Amino acid sequence: MIKDYKTKKRDDDKTFYWIRLMTNFFDRDVIDFLMGEKDGANYVVLYLMLLLQTANSEGKLQLEMGEIIMPINIDKIVRDTKYFTKDTVIVALELFKKLGLIYVNDGGILTLAELPYLIGTSKGQTIRKQIANVEKTLESGNNSGNGGGKIYQQSIEYRDKSIEYRDIDKDIKEKKYIKKRKFGNFGNVMLTDEEYEKLKTINEQERYKDLDYEESIERLDLYIEQTGKKYRSHYATILTWHRNNQDNKPKEKKDKLLDKILG
Repeated sequence: MIKDYKTKKRDDDKTFYWIRLMTNFFDRDVIDFLMGEKDGANYVVLYLMLLLQTANSEGKLQLEMGEIIMPINIDKIVRDTKYFTKDTVIVALELFKKLGLIYVNDGGILTLAELPYLIGTSKGQTIRKQIANVEKTLESGNNSGNGGGKIYQQSIEYRDKSIEYRDIDKDIKEKKYIKKRKFGNFGNVMLTDEEYEKLKTINEQERYKDLDYEESIERLDLYIEQTGKKYRSHYATILTWHRNNQDNKPKEKKDKLLDKILG
């Protein structure tokens, strides 16, 4: 609803923060990996909420009281985000750190790594004028009965499409679309050379020390051959399967995990 974005005249000089997401946000390997987790949808929503809540603090999960800066603890994150249990927040933050979405800065503060690339600001006066123009356009279309509102909506769609096509062209020019090769006896597993090389050395990481990349590729290859199932990212699927297998083993105590996250 437009009214949710309205600002008052007294806020004209106030700075409002916002974040922008690419249309392929949910297609990214890291988000696809999170969504593949048992509680993945909650992890992704929590991540988006943390982006919004730290937009005016450069992505830092911190409290400022005068000259004192303190890291935000787990309990406060649970209170501020409202919809998640403490265990969900603990596990999510650990995952975010492993995936490089969050890191601990030199001051010991958890910081969202992507926020500097997503942040934007607008003055209250600018927002108020933009909304007034939108309302005027919609009102004009409704009064004339000539579909002005529809035309306005179409212009937005055409603009968004043009931006999308521009970004696709840019990606192609920068060679971000890397060709994938077939792996496995049936050739069902598709990986880029970079993903394959990562799998070969990933067991150097503690979380994946038991992962046999050749066996994992063959398992996925056979499963796809038997079921015909499709996955957005075979690399992320292999990691997800391994993590799910690990999750069936006894977990660390939550207080140890908490110490690891905040340490």
